[in-house]
Amino acid sequence: MEKKKIAHKIGEDVLTVTDFDKIDSHSINCIKNCFDSYKEILTFQDIFLPELLEHELFHYLN
Repeated sequence: MEKKKIAHKIGEDVLTVTDFDKIDSHSINCIKNCFDSYKEILTFQDIFLPELLEHELFHYLN
């Protein structure tokens, strides 16, 4: 947007701490509900794949 000289503000300039908390909460609920809906499909040999990925991603990011 800057290259095209379009006036804008980024989220950090507009959103409040409460807004970020709501975004986090809604995102987590959405993901959990999605995973719960597909739990049987996303489980392989008693391993829930999203949980495995979550742990691997956590270690990768730290």
